[in-house]
Amino acid sequence: MKNKTIRIALTKGRLENKTVDLLDKIGYDVTELREKGRRLILSIPGEDIEVVLAKAADVITYVEHGVCDIGVVGKDTIMEHGGKFFEISDLGFGRCKFALAGKKGSNFYEGYGVKTVATKYPEVTRSFFENKGMDVDIVKIEGSVELAPLVGLADGIVDIVETGTTLKENGLEVWEDVAPISARLIVNTVSMKLKQQRIAEIVKQIEEYYRVPDEAIQDALTEANEKSPDFVNAMLNAVENITAFHNRQKREGFCVTEENGVIMGQRVRGLDKVGLYVPGGTAAYPSSVLMNAIPAKIAGVKEIIMVTPPLKDGTANKDILVAAALCGVDKIYLAGGAQAVAALAYGTEEIPRVSKIVGPGNIFVATAKKLLYGTVDIDMFAGPSEILVFADETANPTYLAADLMSQAEHDKLASAIMITTSMDIAVRTQAEIERQSAYLSRKDIIDYSMTNYGAIIVSEDKDYAIELANKLAPEHMEVVAENPTEYIGKIDNVGSLFLGQYSPEPLGDYYAGPNHVLPTSGTARFFSPLGVESFLKRSSYICYTKDALLDAADDIILIAEREKLTAHANSIRVRKEG
Repeated sequence: MKNKTIRIALTKGRLENKTVDLLDKIGYDVTELREKGRRLILSIPGEDIEVVLAKAADVITYVEHGVCDIGVVGKDTIMEHGGKFFEISDLGFGRCKFALAGKKGSNFYEGYGVKTVATKYPEVTRSFFENKGMDVDIVKIEGSVELAPLVGLADGIVDIVETGTTLKENGLEVWEDVAPISARLIVNTVSMKLKQQRIAEIVKQIEEYYRVPDEAIQDALTEANEKSPDFVNAMLNAVENITAFHNRQKREGFCVTEENGVIMGQRVRGLDKVGLYVPGGTAAYPSSVLMNAIPAKIAGVKEIIMVTPPLKDGTANKDILVAAALCGVDKIYLAGGAQAVAALAYGTEEIPRVSKIVGPGNIFVATAKKLLYGTVDIDMFAGPSEILVFADETANPTYLAADLMSQAEHDKLASAIMITTSMDIAVRTQAEIERQSAYLSRKDIIDYSMTNYGAIIVSEDKDYAIELANKLAPEHMEVVAENPTEYIGKIDNVGSLFLGQYSPEPLGDYYAGPNHVLPTSGTARFFSPLGVESFLKRSSYICYTKDALLDAADDIILIAEREKLTAHANSIRVRKEG
């Protein structure tokens, strides 16, 4: 291999085909790769690039030992085998997940005995349960892992799940997601130094492909206008309401000039660059784009960089693109997971480094944001969604049930609690939950959430409801009572307060104007909702005259010396004596 030649190892099979498609799209001649026959080492005409085809685990070996400079391999192989290399990019394709699964209707975590888990990935499985502080017996399986719980070999399995069809056909179900999987770009540590410029060029070409062109964003908006004008109009109405509310949060700097000539003030301006993480695929929330981007724009943020995982076809969710177009997101990159968060925090050849990262995500995204806090600012440490409803005897149980479930459907860990002064309301609301949940698409999630983290409490004392609310400091609270506005000044610890039977929580999620990015897990005791202030930074300035400083000198020296900071005192004294 020539010293300047870049050798790329590709995982044979589906990832190989997807990678070849990617190389084709960014402008390489891939004719030889598509017509390879039985050859395992191929070249790209006109480029200093060789391509090696290998099994997944061997790709890591070749890159780690330096016989290949770059590799494309699944995150599953990286997690199982490890190795010394740089993991550069999430390529977005080959998406699936590690999941804990077993017999439908069973509860893996019941009982006290040591559970047995069958898997092809013992290291992934071991790490998963160690992080839970749980001992398990791991049985390595080479063939169909799904057989293990069916024949009584294991209580559950950890395996790669794409659609879940095989599990369903064998009477199994996913109990818990373990980790997301997708194709990753890895680079040899020595090659990164010796061939840095050429590797950076290739990586940039790949990452540039994952930037969504401005034309594609506008095309998505044009298409939506043609095919779904009602959706676009609804989004525009939401934009108008959200903008109007957040415009009232603007803050101005100030400058004060005293009679003695002293000038002091505060300068307020928007952050330079902000990163916005937006989930893609089935969990695509265009409303989150609006709630994060609009206050940032109002604050004067110079550039909003959005990252979102691509769909299976390698494109962005069009509803998200529509939302981005409507609120002025500057750049969009097809990247997801913890890697996308890291790219925003540290910057790459293509993705700019930002000062703050906002937006929702799964546990991996949330953890990445938490770990990177300090390197960048973040919106908040978000936990599962929660709602507290206070209802008196005038409330409508049909509405109450619907509102409780609107939060329960978010997540199995979501919390939906109601406290009421009426036993009749409590009984009828429970009946409505059972009736309405039967026809809802996320019934299983709702049932789990309501069973494990939901409650209906009956109390004759209204003051108790207020006391409980302030202790719980809920993300959302509804007051459905005869005179709901009387509670505005009484509920001190809450993310967002919804008053009356015609102010349901989804109104705040999508439309009314106040932000739906709210403090969770009791943090409303000291955190506030996302808003314009979240994207501002303040700095002060001071300009004293000589006479003004001399007037203050003795006081400053006295305080400084009291704190035993003699250099501070000296800084003043030399001016006093000079």
